[in-house]
Amino acid sequence: MVFGFWVGHAYVVEKQKPKVTETPASKAKGKGRTETPKKTPSPAPTKTWTQKIPKVPSMFAYFVLMLLASASYRYSPSIHSHFRTGQLQPPYIHPSGNATILSSKQSITGVIVVGETAPGDETHSHMRYLRASHSLLGGVWINDRAWSVDASFAVRDAAGIRLGDSIYTAFVLQEAVRLIDSTSRGNDWSGSEALTIGLGTGIATTALKTHGLETTIVEIDPAVYEAARTYFGLPDPGEGRVFLRDARGFIWDRKQKLESGDDLPKFDVVIHDVFSGGGLPGHLFTLEFWNDLKDTLKEDGVAVVVSS
Repeated sequence: MVFGFWVGHAYVVEKQKPKVTETPASKAKGKGRTETPKKTPSPAPTKTWTQKIPKVPSMFAYFVLMLLASASYRYSPSIHSHFRTGQLQPPYIHPSGNATILSSKQSITGVIVVGETAPGDETHSHMRYLRASHSLLGGVWINDRAWSVDASFAVRDAAGIRLGDSIYTAFVLQEAVRLIDSTSRGNDWSGSEALTIGLGTGIATTALKTHGLETTIVEIDPAVYEAARTYFGLPDPGEGRVFLRDARGFIWDRKQKLESGDDLPKFDVVIHDVFSGGGLPGHLFTLEFWNDLKDTLKEDGVAVVVSS
């Protein structure tokens, strides 16, 4: 790529000819006579090595530049990221061998990618991650970093591979909602009704399920839910517990059904996390949405909201 740039640069420089300057006219010693201005060329500048490259047609220089840029992108591992965002045919192994794409699907929120970094000494090694195009939705430690204090809480994916903690502690902090003891239940949340809006890798949802909360999931992208179930150990939420739709419509429908007397439980806990590192869905942060959400909560229910 650098060489291609210099080829194009050399062509432009070679097109620049030395300028000719004129000596200003001056009056001659004789009466009414002037001397004709003399044209003297400027001193020829010393050419650099790039200026000594033979001239080439501009289209040829452009072609060489593009060809070398393409080759640099293809063969240099430092040019393109390990975290591929385009749709691929898995399993795809990065040319450097440092990352593998396990799944890649075009979906309604972007290209949903599940990848793994290879074992190594780097801080980003030994992990499995989930992306929605350019947004990183989460990840877990794997291989030598997959361990837990209590083996009974160990999480495994659909293939039986043991998974570790979240690579982002923010997702672990969400389950701190269970430490609240100011409700009628005290800090005993077993059997409580929980709702998670926005799934990601399912870290918070899995924790709620593991500790006995009946958890309902609302996730707009089916591919994200499938990835969480297959690659990140999300347990089966149970019949009627998964809603793959926009949360605004779900909460509105839930409110209407409750007001109509349908036999539906209100929620003890709501975890609202629709932040993906990109833009936020503004309609899930409106006063109307909060009022509707409040009507689906118990009087002493708790809502946890994550935002940028």
